[in-house]
Amino acid sequence: MLVTALLISISSLSAQIDIGARPEGMGGAFTAVSNDANAPRWNPAGIELFRERALTAGFTKKYWGIEGDNLMKGYAAYIHHLGKRGRYGSFAFSWAQFFSSTYSEMELSLSYSKMLFGSRLGKNLSLGVNGKVLRYGFNSSNFVDFEPADPIFSDSYSRLGFTADVGLL
Repeated sequence: MLVTALLISISSLSAQIDIGARPEGMGGAFTAVSNDANAPRWNPAGIELFRERALTAGFTKKYWGIEGDNLMKGYAAYIHHLGKRGRYGSFAFSWAQFFSSTYSEMELSLSYSKMLFGSRLGKNLSLGVNGKVLRYGFNSSNFVDFEPADPIFSDSYSRLGFTADVGLL
């Protein structure tokens, strides 16, 4: 039972850190209303639900009182509608990174969304997909009391992975 609970609770730090001023202001309750440039991170279906192209970027240093480490996050996204007013759907590119002096996580995503029916300002249904590249890495030069023979680091100090999301809004 304990092992099951631990496996369920394991996730990346970047997934736990909210991205975007509006989503953070809403306490992270943004998945059902993601209709701005932060949509690729929260719900890819939302990139189709507004009229204009959008660009957002942000950088934050977290937990200012911690000494010996700088925990920071950065995010940028661009959304573009294809055809007149998104007739052929919309695509987005986003980048998010969490980093400290010893650890970093990076996420690149390419998203596509298409409104299935309705209008942008009225009732509608939109479907979106994200394809993501994830990279996790350690900077061993900043480790304290580092044991090079540690089996966790015997193969490499970073990992690369791929994933996808589907959203409906």
